[in-house]
Amino acid sequence: MTKKKEANFSGEKPSVIKSMDPEFNEWKDKLKKPESQGAFFEMSQRYQVAYSKVLDQQPFWKKTVIMENTGQEDRVVNEFCKQVVELAESDLKLN
Repeated sequence: MTKKKEANFSGEKPSVIKSMDPEFNEWKDKLKKPESQGAFFEMSQRYQVAYSKVLDQQPFWKKTVIMENTGQEDRVVNEFCKQVVELAESDLKLN
């Protein structure tokens, strides 16, 4: 159940910090906690490193296809994404 947004005619700037969606606010509050931030940022860093490592291993023509992809369905991109996820989610040390 979501609440309707009401028009703001008071001249005040809308708050970017608080959303009308309580589930989003709950999720955002969890991210503010240090213990969840560590895990969140660790995973994001793992995905960044995995992306770089897997991209570096690709032949030139595949790198071109991956980097120039605009979001359309592509077999090469799907295989690349699968490899990135597998490496990032694995127990291997990435650095």
